[in-house]
Amino acid sequence: MMDGSQPGFPIGVVCRLTGVAQETLRAWERRYGLVKPNRAGGRNRLYSRDEIRRIAMVKALVDAGHAVGSIATLDDRQLEALKEATGSPVREPVAAARVVAAAGAAPVFVVGQGLAARVLREPRASGLEGAVGVAAPEDLGDGQAVGGVVVIDMPTLHPGAADVVARLIARSGALGAVVVHAFAGRDAIAAVEALGVVCIKGPVEPVALGRACASVVEAGAVPAREGLAAGGVRRFTPEQLAAIVALRPSIACECPRHLADLISSLVAFERYSGECEHRSPADAHIHRELQRMAAAARGLVEAGLERVLAFEGVVLEGR
Repeated sequence: MMDGSQPGFPIGVVCRLTGVAQETLRAWERRYGLVKPNRAGGRNRLYSRDEIRRIAMVKALVDAGHAVGSIATLDDRQLEALKEATGSPVREPVAAARVVAAAGAAPVFVVGQGLAARVLREPRASGLEGAVGVAAPEDLGDGQAVGGVVVIDMPTLHPGAADVVARLIARSGALGAVVVHAFAGRDAIAAVEALGVVCIKGPVEPVALGRACASVVEAGAVPAREGLAAGGVRRFTPEQLAAIVALRPSIACECPRHLADLISSLVAFERYSGECEHRSPADAHIHRELQRMAAAARGLVEAGLERVLAFEGVVLEGR
């Protein structure tokens, strides 16, 4: 429960930060009273930092094999002791998150000096009080936008724009992005929107931009978008995948080996699609699409492998 001085995090942000699906979190609240979030205006759940930490601890213990019904009623001190006893790794979900002044809002980072100036000049009109202006994508630090939204001013959408946006989402840790463009081809827009990104033709009214950001937060980290965004950054090195295959005799299940092999194949196909010779612009476009789809599939399989390794209690060097 929040005391009024704490910022509130909406459920989409909480699920992104802790790795717990919205349906699962609601079930834990309903069945076991795991946390009791505030209700914004009597409707939307708003979670405190302490509640997010509690959810993350329970998630780690469930992944380690504990039944949620047996631990959900424990207090935070008991959960912490059990976590220490079992050595269950817990995400530190709130450490990198920034919260804007408006209660319950997600952090918003506006990339592009011109657009940032307009948003910051009329923050109330857009509902983006506390938004942070960033001059260029490289000025947005790693993990700086965890749980938030990145608004990107891209006057022209070129064929490689989707790759730029996907990398920025993955690196910054954002829930998703809104791209404001002036000129763009149909294929370029489709490629960006395939990432789950909202595209708006500029110049954009502040209120429309605020609604677009709200829609990203409301949607949360849906699996398809998460896989696409995460696909640009590999979660396992070739050495770690080789180590997983070598662990085969010591674990009860063949799934880690199969998943590691599948990831290696998808990585190879990503590289092949990017290096394949192009006979025409249309041919180049389809190969870029294949490369992005392979990256999206890899991101999802990597997430599955992480779940299996946690279940099996396998800890890899460098993770």
